[in-house]
Amino acid sequence: MVRQTSIQTYHKIMDDGLLSLRRGEVYEVLFRIGPATASEVFNEYLKTYGKRISTNGSGSRLSELRDCGVVQELGTKACSITGHNVILWDVTDQLPVKPKKSKTEFRYWCDECDRSFDNPLDHDGFEDEYCSGILTQWRKVK
Repeated sequence: MVRQTSIQTYHKIMDDGLLSLRRGEVYEVLFRIGPATASEVFNEYLKTYGKRISTNGSGSRLSELRDCGVVQELGTKACSITGHNVILWDVTDQLPVKPKKSKTEFRYWCDECDRSFDNPLDHDGFEDEYCSGILTQWRKVK
């Protein structure tokens, strides 16, 4: 059951656009169906938005939302989709905070999609958000 403070926080976040588009979409799905696993969020995201994101992508986005303080790990449970014992996620009653900067000295840059990443594997996250180019034009940037 969602607490009243979580409902108020949800409306503040969504009405004021305090999260990026994809983060907001994942947050909205988790708010509606949570607590839930990343795969459960992925399935509901597909039903709601008609777009696919990888389960790694939804897990990464949930981790980003956790780092912002708006979602939390409640523990683990057997996923209703995969059957594996995985993290159970839910929303908090906190407004987002800017996550601490990565401690990596270099980031990777993709000239094709004009985005930077701490890890080149993050490039394949969301098919609508990141390009699907071959990782041949990467360079380290400070």
